[in-house]
Amino acid sequence: MVLPVIPGRLAASDPHLTVTTVEGTTPGLTRALRAGSIDLAVLTSRPPHRPPDDESPRLHTETSRTPNWSPRSGDRRVRGPHAPDATA
Repeated sequence: MVLPVIPGRLAASDPHLTVTTVEGTTPGLTRALRAGSIDLAVLTSRPPHRPPDDESPRLHTETSRTPNWSPRSGDRRVRGPHAPDATA
């Protein structure tokens, strides 16, 4: 998965940057975004993708397709050059 790599790369890119991860539900993370207590949320959903809340202004969202080798894709077979190392 790409997500575990991102905090380390962000921290390495700027020594003054503090990277903290928080786990939560979509409603909880959405409230934290609106309150300003977090700057970024990575949320999951299934099609049809809807906004995480009905508040205004709408939050900026981007949809990304789950790779075929991801356990979240529903396809449990591991294949291809980008499949994760099972020993990691």
